[in-house]
Amino acid sequence: MTRVLAADGSQIATLFNENRTQVPLEQMSPNIKNAIIAIEDSRFYQHGASTRQASSAPS
Repeated sequence: MTRVLAADGSQIATLFNENRTQVPLEQMSPNIKNAIIAIEDSRFYQHGASTRQASSAPS
């Protein structure tokens, strides 16, 4: 965090790399939760939290 001060020492701005506030899941809107799930995995409610995928990594 970087604070920008005026000549008199008063703060006039705050600069952040990330300006985030952590919020517990219980306080999040159901719409936000559903949007995140839709973006990350549209089939989440069909298969749950885990999926089985074949690995094509070389031996």
